[in-house]
Amino acid sequence: MIEVFTPYLLIFLSWNDLDPGPTMQTKQELYISQEICMKAGAETMKLVENDRRERLKRFKVDQIKTEASKFFCVPHLESIQKFRPLLDDN
Repeated sequence: MIEVFTPYLLIFLSWNDLDPGPTMQTKQELYISQEICMKAGAETMKLVENDRRERLKRFKVDQIKTEASKFFCVPHLESIQKFRPLLDDN
């Protein structure tokens, strides 16, 4: 018997609303199920938000107030596309 599973990709985004383009950061990780992916995303959000609150207490900088984060859990592709221009006949 062959077991087939589709891992879930956690995509975590963080940015500063004052200047989202240059401040955008991404983090990606694979998880075995959507449930575990969602738990990992929620835990990461909690850690990031706690860190933001602590920095805001210490530094009182308006820029810290405008930081934002979001995460998604999406099914990862079941196949991988290869790019081999020197080996593939086109």
